[in-house]
Amino acid sequence: MKIIAAFFCCIVLLSCSSSQLNNEEFTKPELIEQYPLPPIPFYIYEQKFVITLNLYLMEDGSIREVIIDDDRLDKQWAAQAKESILKWRYTPARLNKKPIKVWISQRTVIEIAEPIYFMLSEIQFDSLTAAQRTYTLLKEGAEFGKLANAYSVAASGKSNGFLGNVDVQRYPSELRKEILRLKKNEFTRPLKYGEKYVIFKRLNL
Repeated sequence: MKIIAAFFCCIVLLSCSSSQLNNEEFTKPELIEQYPLPPIPFYIYEQKFVITLNLYLMEDGSIREVIIDDDRLDKQWAAQAKESILKWRYTPARLNKKPIKVWISQRTVIEIAEPIYFMLSEIQFDSLTAAQRTYTLLKEGAEFGKLANAYSVAASGKSNGFLGNVDVQRYPSELRKEILRLKKNEFTRPLKYGEKYVIFKRLNL
């Protein structure tokens, strides 16, 4: 079964003027997890098309409001799309390193993509140093699940890092490429994942 995937062109800040940011250190949010959108409406003849999403992000990177700026789309499709988009996750926008609420405008390419399911586990870290240290232990033969339980900062650590059968399309393209290279029982090198670092393992299940 095919899914409708979103691929992103650029983020434009809406709620702060450039003059406000001249003497400030601003860090743009980054999409780190997405979920499929509803099927492309029958009256849209293209296999892919571009829409603009205006999103209100909270301090933790969750989405509070979604405005789909496209007159071609009917209310039913837009409502279903919003339900999915509200589950997406971003890194926090930061002003002088402090998380802030912010409106962003996101140009988004909508197209049909095949879901790709892998059985995965993960270990997440707050620093590259911690990720590299754990990666060394893994290469020396340490058990992935025990390390996840001991060192992961993600909630999955309590379950030995187990994520289950995951559609790899939900991850950003750089992570997706690395995960797709994995054979069963292999793990990735430490990867940048928003503001954190992660090591994925493809399970033999």
